[in-house]
Amino acid sequence: MRDINDPASPFAAQYSDWDRWIYEQALAKAGARGLVSMTQQEGGQWFSAVVTKDGFIKPQLAELEEGLGRLSGAVPPSTEHCVNQVSFYGVMSEEMKQQLAARRSELWAEKYPRIPEWLAEKPAIRNMVMPNGDVVTLGPLGSALPSTDASASAFAKPQAYHRYGPDGTLLGQTLIGEMWQALYVPDWTAKVLVEQLKAQRLPSVRRGCTVFEKRDTREIGVIFSYDGQLVATAADLETRSPVLMTEITAQQVKDIHSAQEK
Repeated sequence: MRDINDPASPFAAQYSDWDRWIYEQALAKAGARGLVSMTQQEGGQWFSAVVTKDGFIKPQLAELEEGLGRLSGAVPPSTEHCVNQVSFYGVMSEEMKQQLAARRSELWAEKYPRIPEWLAEKPAIRNMVMPNGDVVTLGPLGSALPSTDASASAFAKPQAYHRYGPDGTLLGQTLIGEMWQALYVPDWTAKVLVEQLKAQRLPSVRRGCTVFEKRDTREIGVIFSYDGQLVATAADLETRSPVLMTEITAQQVKDIHSAQEK
């Protein structure tokens, strides 16, 4: 790793206190070239940071913003097959930890569709707000809330995806094991998914669409808009506005909604 204070760093003006703390901790635990100690301290957690090919640590918020950009389609998919990263177990001060978490939530809040109050009150295990205001959840509303009966916990059994309208009305659900896309395309599992997997094309989501493409050649098979409509060509896909359409946890729902309400 190169010195975080090196003026040659492209991130010199972007580093925050937590980035400097991560750099100092990583350097102390691993050195410039060594392996990071795996020793775990009480009250600690795992931290990681991407290290560029030039050896500079990437700021936490810059990495998050780029990642959200890739998920939305605003940033092209990465062509790199491997990424350098430093990871370690450490104890960050509670104040700094809360500041970093707050800034992360604020960045998510800027990029993520508006989370309705009814979802924030009763989030599911995983949740996704769609461009038209629909909400797709893994498990029914409230399935992520604490349960006094461990055997009844939604986490203890497989769940189906549920689709709710903008007002919270249940509009449908998949079979257990199906992808959420089956909420909008009735023959998704039996026809679309099977045919594309046979052609060795895997699905990814960007610009509000599910794109089937080969990972090595990027050859695209079919493209479906989130609402089940076929998108004619890859060129048509690129004309669509980027939209952050990704599943988030119950805690993220609460944190992002709180940030959006400020």
